[in-house]
Amino acid sequence: MSELPSSHNAEGRKDEFGAWIHRTDYRNRHSDFGWEIADYGYSRRSMGLASLRPMQWQNYLDFMVAARNQAVVTADGLRNARRLL
Repeated sequence: MSELPSSHNAEGRKDEFGAWIHRTDYRNRHSDFGWEIADYGYSRRSMGLASLRPMQWQNYLDFMVAARNQAVVTADGLRNARRLL
């Protein structure tokens, strides 16, 4: 597991499940800090942009494909750690 470099802390943030994502790793599934845009309103067209959320890519897959509302990847210090459900 890689660690979020201290020089990039300004470009890193946590998704709503607490996993680190890095601004420059958008759609990078080879990075622990890669992320996708999850559409919470995919079943509700009226929500528009308010339904879009940045999400660490493994959490994104679990959310969109497996329809889970629990995080499987969360932060552990400056690293991301996968939880066993």
